[in-house]
Amino acid sequence: MSSGELLRSEAGQFTTARNVKKPSIRLKEALLDNDSYLPLSIIIAQQRRCIVFKFGALRIERLKLIGSLYDQCQDTMVQFFTFLSNVLTIENFHHKFPSIDDLVLDFHLQVDAAFQISRSLFNINIQTAAKKRKEKEKIHIIIDKLKEELFKQKEHVERVRNKTKAETITEFLRLCIFPRCLLSEIDALYCAHFIRVIYDLVTPNFSTIICYDRLIYDISYSLASCSENDAIRYGRFLESLLESVMSWHGDKNKFDKVI
Repeated sequence: MSSGELLRSEAGQFTTARNVKKPSIRLKEALLDNDSYLPLSIIIAQQRRCIVFKFGALRIERLKLIGSLYDQCQDTMVQFFTFLSNVLTIENFHHKFPSIDDLVLDFHLQVDAAFQISRSLFNINIQTAAKKRKEKEKIHIIIDKLKEELFKQKEHVERVRNKTKAETITEFLRLCIFPRCLLSEIDALYCAHFIRVIYDLVTPNFSTIICYDRLIYDISYSLASCSENDAIRYGRFLESLLESVMSWHGDKNKFDKVI
């Protein structure tokens, strides 16, 4: 779900390919043992053409049934021809397929069916080293694209996490800390202590550095909206926080731990 489009498209090609290897092998062996792949191909293509005339005078009344049978025959023909192009090689052909002209004129196949059979044969006849090399190059290109996509996906996730972390801390300060620390000096000390407790508990997704940066980097905006007493209480809050900062400044190990 969280992957890129290319990975999802590549993985999706295998979702319907499970548990078909053994049946495919058995079907291939049956077709080769009886040399039946050629006549069966022609019969399936002929049946698709003849099916519209199957019910004679009742064709109009059974139009829906005829359409359904035609669709089933069409799907079966395409699937069978595709199967032949995928599993058979040139050595498997003891009898050559007729030409497109012969398929149309002698076997009375429709043109699209004749070309579909011939395309299967074309695919079989070009199993050369050049084709294998081309397929290998294509696979390497896909691998490179997947690696690039993975790198971009990691960068995107990292950006989102950093943005979410910063926004979460900002909202935490705005909604929880600032309103409370201005109530009284005790509340100001409590808020400073609460931030230290969050740090001590190693709270997930809480960055102490980002938090302190938001508080100390530019306090002019915060102070501009404070009354005199609010400013005093806010100053008490910052003073308590700076005690922790000074302790990190004096101890490199503590500072490295915070980082």
